[in-house]
Amino acid sequence: MAKIIFGNHSSVIVPRQDRDNIRKFYCDVLGGSITKADEERDFLRLGENFYVFLYGDVADESEFARTARSVWLEIKSDNVEEMNRKILESGLVRKLDIPDPHLYFQAPGGQCWRLVGINKDLSFYEGSGAGPNVKKVKEAVSGTKNKKDFNCSISAKINPNKAIKRISDITGWWGITFSGSSEKQNDKFMVKMGGDSFFNFTVAELIPGKRVVWLVTDCNMPWYSDNKEWTNTKLIFDLSENEGITTLNFTHEGLTPDVECYKDCETGWTHWITKSLSSFFITGKGEIKDQSYTATIEFAKSPEDVFKHINDVSKWWTRDANGQQTEFEGKSTKLNDEFVLRHGETHYSKHKLLEVIPDKKIVWFVTDSKLNWIEKDKHEWTGTKMIFGLTSQGGKTALNFTHQGLIPEKECYNHCVQFWDMVIKEWLFNFITNGNAN
Repeated sequence: MAKIIFGNHSSVIVPRQDRDNIRKFYCDVLGGSITKADEERDFLRLGENFYVFLYGDVADESEFARTARSVWLEIKSDNVEEMNRKILESGLVRKLDIPDPHLYFQAPGGQCWRLVGINKDLSFYEGSGAGPNVKKVKEAVSGTKNKKDFNCSISAKINPNKAIKRISDITGWWGITFSGSSEKQNDKFMVKMGGDSFFNFTVAELIPGKRVVWLVTDCNMPWYSDNKEWTNTKLIFDLSENEGITTLNFTHEGLTPDVECYKDCETGWTHWITKSLSSFFITGKGEIKDQSYTATIEFAKSPEDVFKHINDVSKWWTRDANGQQTEFEGKSTKLNDEFVLRHGETHYSKHKLLEVIPDKKIVWFVTDSKLNWIEKDKHEWTGTKMIFGLTSQGGKTALNFTHQGLIPEKECYNHCVQFWDMVIKEWLFNFITNGNAN
């Protein structure tokens, strides 16, 4: 019977846009070398093996990546520990959570690899022994176990080419500050959501009437411990049309339930896609108006005086709705100051001063919270903002207060509306007017 073995020459089709990262990883990280290159191919030598990367325009990169994860190749090293560190520290790969002692990872271009020692005994992979748990392996490579990217869909009677244009008209449906351009492939733009936050995007892919992909190249999310959580994630808009109805399938690739910002972003995207963008598709107007709680009060005082009193939090936020005294600790006057408010066992909230513009604006960001009187999500305040805006006219100062994120969908909404009406319109008003919250 004829004998067959695996040869040392392989080729793989990869997305054209991954070419730079493929070269960085296979040459700079793994130590390979390009022996020949042309517009469509790179010939790479790695030890005694040769690989040809064929660069193509992949219509659905997400499906391509899933196919690549279903099979992996093997590389060997005489120093596994050092190579393991080098691969992971490159920032170019995605580590796969495989129930096996070796490193499995997905390299630029989509191919998956297993790293093993050159002299490692791999007999059980050759049929001697049980090997890894197959069910767990499938979960790991498919990314289905606690790794599902945020996804939602909408449908509307709109031409898909027109839908693409409306998606690209970002300020029409997404309530953010926008600069740059987002209409063509490789366009770059920036989004800001207040304070020092920013999100830099590149239009990585644009197929008219079918698909738009925005890559987050850098970001600053000062509300979270990892302020780069969106970096290298993708916003993917896939369109399909049937009998005059266009369906948009939106995916935030990389926004999974295990990341810190997931719950806040899930709430945000659900509104911006299923309500605002849907309305923009149908009527040409997005639902950008914020439904967060607001209150406005006016004083015969200067902005300087009002600003000073707002910062003296412990003097006006003195108790809860039931009269239980507030415990205050921390500082609340300068940028990045942090303070905690407690009402016994019923309320805990930790705040950070995200923005301070003297005599004009103060923004608190709730970094942590626990509302024990809520049945479901006791952390509903986490990720929300308290915004105090000051304007003056005719010798009077108006205070416009917003609890951004406190919306009717929240379980605590009705109770918190009553609470804020009391805190802002009575206690803070009294404190600023006559120096006594009571």
